[in-house]
This record gives sequence, structure tokens and C-alpha cells, in this order.
Amino acid sequence: MKIVSAEIRRINLPLRTPFVIAYNTWTMMPSIIVKLTTDEGLVGWGESVPDEGVTGETIDGVFATLARVLLPDLLGEKLGNIEAWHARVEVAINGAYAAKAAIDIAMFDLLGQMAGQPLYRLLGGDTNHVKAPAVIGISLPEQLSESLAPYVSEGYEHFKLKLGGSPALDTRRVAIAREFLGEGATLKVDANQGWGSWDVALKVIRAIEPYDLELIEQPVKHWDYEGLRKVREHSPLPIMIDEGVRDARDLLSVVRQGGIDWVNIKLMKCGGILPAVKMAALAEAAGIKVQIGSMLESSIASFAGAHIHRALAAVKSSEMVGPRYFAEDIGNFSYDRSSVVFTEKPGLGVIVDEERLNHLTVVSQRL
Repeated sequence: MKIVSAEIRRINLPLRTPFVIAYNTWTMMPSIIVKLTTDEGLVGWGESVPDEGVTGETIDGVFATLARVLLPDLLGEKLGNIEAWHARVEVAINGAYAAKAAIDIAMFDLLGQMAGQPLYRLLGGDTNHVKAPAVIGISLPEQLSESLAPYVSEGYEHFKLKLGGSPALDTRRVAIAREFLGEGATLKVDANQGWGSWDVALKVIRAIEPYDLELIEQPVKHWDYEGLRKVREHSPLPIMIDEGVRDARDLLSVVRQGGIDWVNIKLMKCGGILPAVKMAALAEAAGIKVQIGSMLESSIASFAGAHIHRALAAVKSSEMVGPRYFAEDIGNFSYDRSSVVFTEKPGLGVIVDEERLNHLTVVSQRL
């Protein structure tokens, strides 16, 4: 079975409300959707959601990379040669991980369909129950209770606050959230590099320590591995790295230096499902806990991340929260309270609404 055609679409996914973090604000989320078709009529779906501040790619750059380099090379590829394809494109183009992720995800979708199995069964089996946390963007402290209330009423137990503003305001945000949630809820925070230097980060961490936090995510700049190590040496709370690790080489560097308890692996940062699985194995061997993260992705990439979480024992949490934020999505990803609903269809199990996909499309190309 071979891949005989490909379609690329750039779409804009509208958000219900603006999503605010330390380094950006989104009112809609641009995404690239890839559709691969085989000579036997199977269709695989993939997605790329680049973030200039993390992956170093723009949405237009990803579209061009896929249209001019990666997809033309893929046509005629025998289905199942995912490892060989990654090795080849690693030589052909440096980085471009978000672009590569779209093809990797679509190929795994096809592989699962060819095997007649949901993807999680091919990746490791039915290992974890997958729940989504409530992720709350940066807002005024007095607005937090209103933002948290719908999740509490739906039975969510795991909450993440985006921080990275004024240390005093961040401390107030955490205090208000803990008071509203009570003692039973799991609460973690993500600075998204917003505290800058390691000494400022430590001051904030010590101020919010009394509020019983699970972990602190990316407290320093992505390049500051030495500062990260200093934070971890003196922090009373576990530390997660996100923007500071893209691929397995980055993770290996951090493992050798020390400085993390958790790593946030994102398909868009590392190039897709296969690289993410390899990174999870490396983290597990190093005694580091794994989270599978998201760039606010549609049903397509959200299913991909959820399958990894369900399959691998090394993965302790995931954040497949994009579909919850979108006013319109293109697929069938859903939640039962906070639990992710799997369709048990082969591959990703995603059912794409092509009429809605056409409605949200800005530009498209067929190869």
C-alpha cells in the first residue's frame, strides 16, 4: 500500500475567548491540516500547529515546507515506513518539527487503519485512563473564580494556571485559585518563561509554596539550562521543562546537566508521534516524569496526543485541551466530564467534518 495523494489546508480555528499566556495572546488558532490518501483508498489525517516562540516556525513557513519539500518527497512512499521517512527528512531539512509532525501523525493514522486497531494498541496498549486538566490563561485575579467555576461544576480535579506576570499578582492568583478549589484539587502552574531569571523564579516559587502545588512549569527562559538547574536545586516544588526541550537531543542535554523532574513533550516540538515515543522512553530511563502537551490543537492532533498518553506507562499526564477552547472544531474529539472519549475506531479514530473544514480553510493545495 502506497501514499498516492496529499492535500494541505491552512485553517483558522476560532477560540471562544482569547487565550493569554506570558509571551502571547491568541484570539484564533491557525493550523495546517494534512490529508494523505493511499492507493487502496485509506485516508489519514495529520495536523501542524507551529508556535514561532517555541518551534521557530510560522504558519506560512510550515505550509511552504510541506508543499515544496516534505509532501512531494512522500508521494509513492510505502505505508508503514515511518522510521525510514523520519531518517530521510532529518537529512533533508533541519528542524521543521511542526511541519514533520503533520505527516507523522497522518502516517500513524493510516498505519492504525491498515492494522485495524486504535493507535494506542499499536503504541503500547491500554495502560492509562486519559483525563484532561482545566488550563486557565492569564487573567486578573478577581476573574479566576469565574474561569474555574465551569470546570469545577463538570467534575474536573486537575487544574493548571498560566502565570508569568507580576510576581505579586501571580501569588494572588494562586492563593485565590487554591481557596476556590479547596484542598482536594490538584493544582499546578506554568510561567511560560515569564519570570525570566532563576532568582526571580525562586522568589515566586517560595511565595506560592504554601498553596500545595503539584509542580512549576518552565520558570526561566528556554535557553537558561543553568538557571533551570539552580531553580531545581533550591526549589521546594518539582520542576517541569517545556519550551526548553524540543527534541531528544535537548532532553539528553538536560538529563546530563540535571534540572528537571518533569518534561512536557509536544508533538509539534519534536516532529510527531514516533519522536515523542522515543523521548518518553529516554525520560523514563532517566527517572523523569512525562506529560504530553498541546499547542491548542484540533481533534486531529489532540487524538494523537491522547493515544500516546493512553499507551505509555512513562506518561503521567496530558493536556489535550484544544477542542474545549474552540468555538468550532473540525472533528469529534470530546470529553466525558474531564475524561477523553476514545471512539475505538482504527487509527486516530478521528472523524473529520469536511464541510466545516472547507468553511474554516484559508488556503489549500493538492499534490
